Amino acid sequence: MILYTLEHAKNLKKVTVNYCETNNGQNEDDFMHSVIERKVSKQPEIMVPSQLATLIQTTRATGKKQYTVYEINTIDVIDWKRYGQDIGLHAWRDALDGNSLVWTKVMSVALEKRKGECDMLFKHSHMEEFSVVSKPPKRQKDKYKSKTLPRPQNAYASVPKLSLPKYNDLIALCSGPKPVVYQQDQIMFYSNLLIHRSNFLKLPK
Repeated sequence: MILYTLEHAKNLKKVTVNYCETNNGQNEDDFMHSVIERKVSKQPEIMVPSQLATLIQTTRATGKKQYTVYEINTIDVIDWKRYGQDIGLHAWRDALDGNSLVWTKVMSVALEKRKGECDMLFKHSHMEEFSVVSKPPKRQKDKYKSKTLPRPQNAYASVPKLSLPKYNDLIALCSGPKPVVYQQDQIMFYSNLLIHRSNFLKLPK
């Protein structure tokens, strides 16, 4: 994902991802999730997922700005695993200095745009210098043959649907003499979960 972003970004030149040492995994994201969890726990009821977006937008840590929420649809979910296979990322294992890339031991990975192409660098320890990954030679059958990366594909060809038993459980909450879900717009949300959609999603051009 970072490789694709760097190639298409005009001003972004380098992205570095640092991983925490084992048993020391705490960062700003953990704090943000904790603040949101406390906010959600104080709400009397959340009937549909869309209510979470508004709730998170009104959440803030002391002295901080409110969080910005980006709502996504199925069409926004990209199959980055298949994309990595398409560009042969699994074959990037050896470094120019003789080190071997072992993903389970990586503590820092950087991707840097150099002369129109992206190089990958890694460390197995935060005390080390970066090693530059040596890209394997392109084979005839490889999909990644040119300097331009292929276009990523959608993760789903159509909108995923719930299983029938799960759907029936949710609909049961919308019926009966004292339904848990009683507002009409919320009932329609759950009723539409199993509607068949034959249209296939494609990335916008």
